[in-house]
Amino acid sequence: MHISQQITALRKDDKLDEAEKLASSEFEENADNKFFQSAYGWVIYFRLKNIIEDLQANKINRGKSISLLNNYINLYAKLDLIDRPDLLHSMILMQVLKIDNDWDRFLGFAKWWGVDNFREEDFKSIEVKNGKKLTSLYLRFYYRLGRTLISQYSNVNHEVKEWAESQLESILSQNNNDQWLRLYSCKLMLLRGDSEGALKLVKQILKKKSQEFWAWSLLGDIICVTDSKQAILCFQHAVNLSKIPTAVVNVREKLAKLLTLESRYPEATVQIMKALELRKKLGSNKISNDLSQMMNTNWYKEHLNANLPKEIDVSNQVTDIIYVEDDLVLKTGVIDNQNKAKNLAHVSFGLDDGVVMKYHQFSKIKNVGIGCVINVFFEEGSRLPIRWKETREYLIDGLLNEFTGILEQVSEKDFGFIRIASKESVFVPPQLMHQMIDKVKTNVTVRAILTIDKSKGKEGWKALCNIENICEF
Repeated sequence: MHISQQITALRKDDKLDEAEKLASSEFEENADNKFFQSAYGWVIYFRLKNIIEDLQANKINRGKSISLLNNYINLYAKLDLIDRPDLLHSMILMQVLKIDNDWDRFLGFAKWWGVDNFREEDFKSIEVKNGKKLTSLYLRFYYRLGRTLISQYSNVNHEVKEWAESQLESILSQNNNDQWLRLYSCKLMLLRGDSEGALKLVKQILKKKSQEFWAWSLLGDIICVTDSKQAILCFQHAVNLSKIPTAVVNVREKLAKLLTLESRYPEATVQIMKALELRKKLGSNKISNDLSQMMNTNWYKEHLNANLPKEIDVSNQVTDIIYVEDDLVLKTGVIDNQNKAKNLAHVSFGLDDGVVMKYHQFSKIKNVGIGCVINVFFEEGSRLPIRWKETREYLIDGLLNEFTGILEQVSEKDFGFIRIASKESVFVPPQLMHQMIDKVKTNVTVRAILTIDKSKGKEGWKALCNIENICEF
């Protein structure tokens, strides 16, 4: 039995120590044997796997584990006869990607590992439990490269830094819609001093990913020096959007700092208290210098027991930061339905033209009364609403009008009509009829929308609200 077969047999029998001892002792004599190198490489792989698992389970000191990991990676690097691309080579990368983000050798390792050594399988996502998919090894590699380059930017070797930057630019050009790659590119631009380029890119992201809290946080980081008021809105919107509260603890601290600069101490106190609460949930007693300094101020101590303000929805304000109204298409419409059960409103612009506006994206829209006129903004060529605002208009020519006449209920029915002097009539639907039942046989004024009676195939007016009870905004 060849030495490589012996090593493999020992490893498969869970005798990893013996397999490693044998491989190490025979390395000098068999270093030029491809099969020996492959057998030794798999031993190294399982050593890396075990060390990383122990590290993640806190069974081993981090300093000791990193030293061991470095030693085994150096050993693997000596195995220059292993095919590339190759399953073993990819498996080594998979383990390395599990090492925590503080590992300072990743960029150098990534350059050595080689971006041309991915297998065809490495470009595919992997299906795991419950039908969920794990991001491809290829993209995970570049995500880690981006994170590491940004976090270690000032301490990276110049040659390695240039290589990593070029790789990030190249992968972004191939995957221009990937949100994480765009995020890392934005942060890289900031590190390079290109705040204008970063601002342009993050606005492009937000036009497509307006519900991503990290993008709003990044925009706040970019503009905080030039416009603290707008940065406050960005950070506030970011914390409102986050589905994982602990993910925005740093954002709350930055928000608190900006609020103090604007002398908005009650709001700053709220953010400090929430940041401390989140730190506690994360099991961290670490407090930043900025947070510590704010906690020691007189204004913070004074407001601790005060009646503090609630956080507010700023969704309709932040869109002004990324859009210029002159670049948007404006359409004037009327709220003709509020579906509380489905958390959405419907705005009609014409007989065959309307748009749904969901509460989670436009939270204040739910407070607008049926029959109220609003302006809605769209990007050119898009049917997705960007923002909305109030308007002084209360009628829309050819679509929304007011009528005065006698309210009549149809016998034994839950609907009715308003009889107009001109012999026209306005249909009153059941829900509104119920609200106006005490007005039957009296003069009423309603705001009505032009609709098509599908049963008769002709246009007609439908009452939306009694103007006596309308709640505009």
